[in-house]
Amino acid sequence: MQKLFTSIQKWIKYLDMSSSRHFCIMPWIHAHILPNGNVLPCCAAPAIESMSLGNIKVDSLEHIWNDSGFKSMRKKMLAGEPVVACKVCYTAEKAGASSLRNTSNKVFAHHLKLTDQTNDDGSFPEFKFRYYDVRFSNLCNLRCRMCCPELSSSFGTDSAKRNNTSSPKTFNVYDTKEDFLKEFSPQVQYLEEIYFAGGEPLLIDAHYWALEELLRQNKTEIRIRYNTNFSVLGKGDWYAPALWKHFSKIEIGASLDADKERIEYIRQGIKWKKILENREIVRNEVPHVDFKLAITVGMMNLLHVPKFLKQCVEENFISADKFYTNNLLAPDYFSSQILPESWKKQVRNEYHTLIDYMKKKGAPNWVLMNLKSVVTYMDSANKEELLSQFFKETKLLDTFYNKKFFDVFPEYRGLESGLN
Repeated sequence: MQKLFTSIQKWIKYLDMSSSRHFCIMPWIHAHILPNGNVLPCCAAPAIESMSLGNIKVDSLEHIWNDSGFKSMRKKMLAGEPVVACKVCYTAEKAGASSLRNTSNKVFAHHLKLTDQTNDDGSFPEFKFRYYDVRFSNLCNLRCRMCCPELSSSFGTDSAKRNNTSSPKTFNVYDTKEDFLKEFSPQVQYLEEIYFAGGEPLLIDAHYWALEELLRQNKTEIRIRYNTNFSVLGKGDWYAPALWKHFSKIEIGASLDADKERIEYIRQGIKWKKILENREIVRNEVPHVDFKLAITVGMMNLLHVPKFLKQCVEENFISADKFYTNNLLAPDYFSSQILPESWKKQVRNEYHTLIDYMKKKGAPNWVLMNLKSVVTYMDSANKEELLSQFFKETKLLDTFYNKKFFDVFPEYRGLESGLN
């Protein structure tokens, strides 16, 4: 009877954890590494120096795993206290959207029992990753307007040219294949999911080293997810679809936020024609790959997204359940919250119509809630004062790239006064 009572107590404890507003399983199963070596609790944590829990160029990852940052975070979460690094998830949840915290607690709920091993000081004896997300490099072929040098080498090069400064270097977490395998190989046996992003993962050597090592260890049932600009499908002798054929669970989240001239404006260097070609290659050569759109919604594409999504469904580029949106948070002068209040009514109407359309197309409830969160986030703050900065930065980039914002986004012509 005592054993049954103890089991019920633990079940209630884990249920409370999974429904907690602040608990997240990530610090027990994962550490996120940026191209410069900084370690964060996850990819949703702000990639700023003050949030770093350490740097693997200075200390080993195993040391950082039980250093003060991780220990403090685990203690706060178990006590039901908020964690500063988790603000992005809290904000998303407040806007009615799902967050990485929500998703992780659901997907990895079977690991909640690991928290029982946490020591009083927050240290955790198991150094075994179940979820793997290391941004191996900032190597990228695109110059997305909302990006930064730390995550795109091409953006960094152009930024240096614009500001007449020395070009930043390309960051690599691992200098050699041997260095990478030394850390990665022992973890493979525990891994349940890998998330590849960048930079552009399909241009990064370590991404292919990882796939080859997974195959060597016969880890072909693992869940593999990508965030990719989808402009390339290989590098040198490596051809991603040929490797993907060996894995049963591949998901591509293609960072395509618009089409044609709009995507070519937002993500400088991309060619929409090539995107269409790559979509057909994936559809025909690896039909088991789960292809989705990962749409970043900001000021530039806010009004275009409804039309874009309807077109993608109508033309069978995707089905009504194969996309998700992320609200652009930084730089804040590119976010949807800078739109003047007088324009927001139009946005609400456009997304209301889109939600009705997707409902008729059989989209599940999470898709409808995700679309609602775009409007909720837009309405959650008024940053209209940043509109002039938006136009200032946009004009500087337009001059550099020989583009004209209003030629590409004529739906915003009424905002031209912001350039004065």
